[in-house]
Parts: sequence; structure tokens; C-alpha cells
Amino acid sequence: MVQDESWGRARDLWDYRDGKVTRAFDDWRLAERTPRAYLHFGLRLAEDAYRRSWAEATMETAASSAEGIDRLMEIGGRFDEKITLSQPDYERLHLGLVLRDGVTRFEVYLEEALHEVVGPRVEGGAVYRDISPTWGDLVLAYRSLGVSIETELVKDARSIRNLLTHRGGALKTGKDAKHDKKTFGWSDLDLRLSLDEVMAHLDALAVTVDDADEVMHGYAWGDEALANEAVDTLTKAWPKLFGSGHD
Repeated sequence: MVQDESWGRARDLWDYRDGKVTRAFDDWRLAERTPRAYLHFGLRLAEDAYRRSWAEATMETAASSAEGIDRLMEIGGRFDEKITLSQPDYERLHLGLVLRDGVTRFEVYLEEALHEVVGPRVEGGAVYRDISPTWGDLVLAYRSLGVSIETELVKDARSIRNLLTHRGGALKTGKDAKHDKKTFGWSDLDLRLSLDEVMAHLDALAVTVDDADEVMHGYAWGDEALANEAVDTLTKAWPKLFGSGHD
């Protein structure tokens, strides 16, 4: 499970630094609220729906003379007919969707902020490519600006996103063992996230955005000057990262 004492900082990012943030941060801040609200709202709606469906299944089989375990199995059978997706499977899909979306929004911020800082400095202007820069390209670009975006917590969140996206959450390798909760004493075949874990990952990503943006705002709108070496590195890499107005 991810643990970091800085999670709580994410709750303080709204109305931050007296407005001294990049446009990319503003866009991310508004967009990042959506998956958090969706996460809780979706779980509440599902809880109500499953409870209501169980009550309906109970009423629809009320004429049965079955008792004990047979009665529960009868209700369960009718319940399964009404809802073909179990509540644990719904929660697994819902939590995974929110985490994937959170990581994507994090990466979008990184692209936008980099464009905001370096784009105006590229001769001829800059345009976006149809394919986003690779993660490795982004890491190197930010490193040239003195910003570390590949923290251990970010690595963990991106690793889980990739596991969910490319393997459907299936735990197959030795590295996947850290995600195995051994439900009922048996090894889990699929990644199962908890609400707290997803919130922790979102908070960790938010903290990284906050740390990065303090530097990026200084370059984009403050008095912080880019070192000549950084300008050189980034302008040469720019066609690979985004492209230029001359493409």
C-alpha cells in the first residue's frame, strides 16, 4: 500500500500561492476535482442500487417456502438475474477507472506546463503533435529545468495505471506480488484497489504537480530565467517533444 505523509497537502492545493500558478495548473486543478467527485458519487450510487436490488429480489421470492441457506441462495439467484455485475467487480472497475483518469490528467498537466514555459521561447512558435511525448522525454525535459517528476509515489501510480491498462489488472509477474492482498487466504488473480489507496495515489500525484508548478510558474510568469544549457537542451528536443511552427 502506498504511504506518504504529504498526502494531506493535496487538500490544500485549491486557492494556492495567491494565484501564482501556471495556466496548466489552473486547468489541472479544475479537471482533477471531477474524478474525485465521481469516485465517491459512483460508489454511493452503486451501494444504493445493490441494496435496492437485494430488497427487490427478497420481495419477489417472498412466496417461497425455502428456509435458511436455501432461502439465501434463492434470493441470491434472483439478485444475480437482476444485476449481472457483482458489487466487488463494479468497485474494482470503478476504482481502476478513476486511477487511470487521475494519472492521465497528471501527464496532461506536465505537457501543458512544459509547453507554457518553453513554447514561447521556440523560434517560429510551437504546435502540438498528435502523439504525446513519451514519459522518458518528459522526465528528461523536467530534469533539465531542475524538477523531479519521477518520484517513487509517481512511479507506483503509473505502474498501477499501466497494469490496469495493458493487462486488465491481472497479477502475473513477481513484481505484481506486492499488490496481492491474498483474499480469503488465496492469492488474488487481479489487482484490487481500495478507496483509500486510490485517494492516496491521487493525492501523491497532486503533491508532485504542486511541487513542479512552483518552479514552472517562476519560469513562465515570474522572474526566474532559464539557464542557457536548459534552453539549449529543450529547444533542441522540442521537435521531438511537441514540434514547431515550421513543421
